[in-house]
Amino acid sequence: MKQCLFCKKDTSESTSREHVVPESLGSYKLVLPKGIVCDSCNNYFARKVEKPILEHPSFRNMRGWYQVPNKKGNHPSVLGEIAGTETKINLKLNEKGNLTISLENSTKFNVHKNISLEANHFLFPISINPPKDLMSRLLAKMALEFLVYQNLYDSDWCKILAEEPHYDSIRNYARYNKGVSVWPFSQRTIYPMDALMRDPQSGDWVTAGIGNDLLITSRKETFFVFVYHGVEFVINTGGPSIKGYEEWLQQHGNISPFLERYGVKIVNKEKNGEIVTYIEGEHNLKNGIEFDRLHFTK
Repeated sequence: MKQCLFCKKDTSESTSREHVVPESLGSYKLVLPKGIVCDSCNNYFARKVEKPILEHPSFRNMRGWYQVPNKKGNHPSVLGEIAGTETKINLKLNEKGNLTISLENSTKFNVHKNISLEANHFLFPISINPPKDLMSRLLAKMALEFLVYQNLYDSDWCKILAEEPHYDSIRNYARYNKGVSVWPFSQRTIYPMDALMRDPQSGDWVTAGIGNDLLITSRKETFFVFVYHGVEFVINTGGPSIKGYEEWLQQHGNISPFLERYGVKIVNKEKNGEIVTYIEGEHNLKNGIEFDRLHFTK
């Protein structure tokens, strides 16, 4: 019998797969097969946790700016306002490559794609500042699922994670919002949202989007690391505290466990009179293992 990672009920009849990171954030590879998360929990997270986060201006505007489609293939509009007023507007790229702006009263007009929005007094905030309660539940959900994903084909490990009381606190918080009002997490910007990285397949410079990792500190705490367009989120899988991560940052000069720990560097270069940020170096797992080995007991 298979057990759901969250509610621990039988998943023998479950038919849905679970995306560790929501598809609508642009993640398509981290997928758990059916039987790991039951249909009921899968639907719950989609409706009650992921949907309100994805619709919040923090992520909606980022998704709209980078044209990340939802599950149905639709692209979200970017929410904004007319400067100096309280008039809300939506900005959307249509099929012809033009920008369509919709006012609150549904009046629409087209704007040429290359027009200066600022000069026309339209303000579209592009920043990530989601509600902490929902974001922490999303992080808790992703953290537990990522632990499974890392050892997906080890059936004993999957069974242990589903049954282990050590993870009951984070699973009950993610699924039932029980235990604490907000499970604390770390949030900081580690590089600009438009930073570029090498595409591992094409070799082209592309916008750095999503990243995931695990960090085990000398306290033997396991932290889940999620990076979204330069914003790093870190949550403790074992308990509602980030003191161990703050201690790790202090010990290692505030480097990112997702970047410098693997030998990756952030480099600013001038290009056409502007400063462009590049993430240089290969995200090498061996470098991370060696870093942890050298620093684990310090």
